[in-house]
Amino acid sequence: MNDDQRDFLDTITNYNIEARYPDDKEELSRTLTCDFCRQMIDETKQLQQWIKDKL
Repeated sequence: MNDDQRDFLDTITNYNIEARYPDDKEELSRTLTCDFCRQMIDETKQLQQWIKDKL
């Protein structure tokens, strides 16, 4: 796993943790633009494919 993949996992893990706390959801939702979400989905798909290729 390269550094970019590790950084991406850190990023999405933080969003997962933040989404669990109701007080943070409104602030979190402000950062989730359509472009940002599309980028996260695309990077997730790439990482998923990389994992499948390794199996």
